Amino acid sequence: MRDSQVHLVDIDKDAKATDKSSPPNAQIAAQLGASTCLTVESDGRHWGFRNRCGYTVQFAYCTMDAGAQLSSCKDGAVAGSVPANGFGVLMADEGLKEANITHDFRWVACQGGTGEVVPRLDQTDPPTGRCVR
Repeated sequence: MRDSQVHLVDIDKDAKATDKSSPPNAQIAAQLGASTCLTVESDGRHWGFRNRCGYTVQFAYCTMDAGAQLSSCKDGAVAGSVPANGFGVLMADEGLKEANITHDFRWVACQGGTGEVVPRLDQTDPPTGRCVR
């Protein structure tokens, strides 16, 4: 599997740890936001979001690289969803044809199911966004 650079966009700047011990992953994600749940990975056939949290995540994403025209940031964001601890396909992995291509994904993610929350990617550089309930 190959990883992409993570761009956090919904960090709660006022979140503070109340004790020095390491909190469970769910507590970390709750403090930092749903975007920390997602990583971009390739399963060998597709690029997609891996959700490492125990809840459904809605996302809006785009790519800054020229290779992915359908998800280009110049045309706006693409919305989607990935289930708890699941994998959500974003695009085909071209394998060896992509040997020297770096995908530059930008996203905002929101905790909640379809219809509960709508992610909005407002800006791509730096990536910022919001969750509309």
